[in-house]
Amino acid sequence: MNTLDKIQKNPIIVSKDRKMQKVYRRLKKIASSDSDVLLIGEDGTFKDVFAKAIHSLSHRKDKPFLIIKLSSLSVDLLEDYMFGDDMKRIKREANGGTIYFDDILFLDSKLQAKLYEFIINERSNGVNNINSMIDIRFIFSTDEKKADLFGSNQIDLKLEEIFIPPLRERKDDIISLAEYFMESITKRYEIEPKNLSKDAKEYIKKYNWPGNLRELEDTIKKAVLLTSSSIITKKDLILNEFEFLSIKEFFEKKLGGYLNRMVEIGKGELYETVMSEVEKALITIVLEATNYCQTKTARTLGINRNTLRTKIKEYKIMQ
Repeated sequence: MNTLDKIQKNPIIVSKDRKMQKVYRRLKKIASSDSDVLLIGEDGTFKDVFAKAIHSLSHRKDKPFLIIKLSSLSVDLLEDYMFGDDMKRIKREANGGTIYFDDILFLDSKLQAKLYEFIINERSNGVNNINSMIDIRFIFSTDEKKADLFGSNQIDLKLEEIFIPPLRERKDDIISLAEYFMESITKRYEIEPKNLSKDAKEYIKKYNWPGNLRELEDTIKKAVLLTSSSIITKKDLILNEFEFLSIKEFFEKKLGGYLNRMVEIGKGELYETVMSEVEKALITIVLEATNYCQTKTARTLGINRNTLRTKIKEYKIMQ
């Protein structure tokens, strides 16, 4: 099976949905050019899969495809990594191929400007010095619908934009995607094939999937691995008993026994103890959910990034 056949059989990219058909036609057209690309879509829409597809459908398909996941890099070391010896090595390794910068808005405006200068200077230097020229396609991704990437310089880079719709706008694809994930997981873990029951299919079609494809894949994976039956039902998909509880009900259920014991002891530090533990747990959970991207974590929590850093040090998280 050639590369095109593999991509056309991948329901993440190709589907009966009219929006996705439009995305795929644009993706193929852009892939055949040599333009740099900006992928725009919510978290969990598998933008890396689309970036790989662009590379695989281009004349660069036999050359390297490198991913730089910016959110996984330390903020303090980010500039050294991007513009130091690491980038020189990456530039050599990727020559002729594609570099995909995941979550480009993790770079502040200063670093975006430096990256722009890096790309423009390296390409223009090649006019007079063939040894310094780089032949690399750049693909960037962001979850911002109207990303002001590189400011006014975006016009000079001539970025081609591709908007990837969230899963809630691809309702007709949900069943085929779930079955695709299920087949992949059973093969990977050498498990007997499984099927979705009628109520399971109805449930996943009605659910809004705020975490998009990533959430759907994780849900199917848990159900496949934890269900002994060959049929996955709605009950198997709803693994969290607290899923439909309000925040108040959740804390009452989870903290009830602990609070009763603390009241019996009669200590006067109940408020401080509970609030600090809840805050620490909340920050840790959101950090894990964002792959320890402090910018996204602060944005999700609705707090200042400096406040987040102070809390991380105070609670000794990420040590």
